[in-house]
Amino acid sequence: MEPTKKQYPCQQEVTPKTVGVIDVGSNTIKILVAKKGIDDLEVVFTKAIENRIGEGICKKPYFLSEKKMQEAADAIGTLIEAVENYTVSTIEIVATSAVRDAANGSTFASMVHKKFGIFLKILSGKEEAEGIARGILTDPLCSALKDFSIVDIGGGSAEFIKVEGGIFTQTTSLPLGAVRLTEQFIKNYKEPIHQCNLDAIYEHVTNVIPTHSPFIVKKSPLVATGGTIATLKSILQERGNVGKFLEKSDIQSILASLIQLTSKERAFRFSITENRADIFPTGLITIIAIMDVLSTSRILFSKRNLRFGLAASLL
Repeated sequence: MEPTKKQYPCQQEVTPKTVGVIDVGSNTIKILVAKKGIDDLEVVFTKAIENRIGEGICKKPYFLSEKKMQEAADAIGTLIEAVENYTVSTIEIVATSAVRDAANGSTFASMVHKKFGIFLKILSGKEEAEGIARGILTDPLCSALKDFSIVDIGGGSAEFIKVEGGIFTQTTSLPLGAVRLTEQFIKNYKEPIHQCNLDAIYEHVTNVIPTHSPFIVKKSPLVATGGTIATLKSILQERGNVGKFLEKSDIQSILASLIQLTSKERAFRFSITENRADIFPTGLITIIAIMDVLSTSRILFSKRNLRFGLAASLL
């Protein structure tokens, strides 16, 4: 007999004007509730819950732990309940690198469906990259750009997209996420980071990208999104840098001060969570490596991302 599923108001049949997207990432689980505005997507509600479901992503074979799956399911429930009063017509739940790379990813998907009556879709790398591209292309900040590159640095993977004439033409997803590279190259990432570890990450990233993303054009404008970039933008804004571009020299300066600190000290000094602080140095050296591969000294930060792309498709 099918288990009785709790019915949420957001799952009731209503006029499809407002949608929700829950993204189960490797380090964070987030929701976006959006509706169509006059000329753009209108954000109704957003919320994020840190949950490193991708812990151990470098292990072979790699399995999601029962504890992390349960915590992630609880987080999803919290996010669903948070939007009960927004009359959401549809909620889509997707998972990316941490779940798709896990040997038991389908077990987690079944757990979510059983608990909430909503199918969790495990996106392929291609589907993830295309969703990110659609999200970025909804950003008014990018409306003046016609030919440019996009990178999204997540926890388990990094997506690269080529845009020509305002249309994304090529995409790829590479295993260059901040959680994955931290576990791969830094033995104790809660302690101060040795320069040799950062050098190893830099060399790895600069070797992987040209081999697997040959379509990326050097010196093209670079638009970036993801947790690392959002955290970086927030830190720079607090320092008075309110420009729309992030300069490589500023990123290098923040990284230099970060690596001398423990993760607790990083969290306190930069007002970020420990779950972000322990992988933040890896994220920064990764974006520096990407900028060097593309021969660019600045990036344009976009708040738009996978969730926006999926929401746009639902609307």
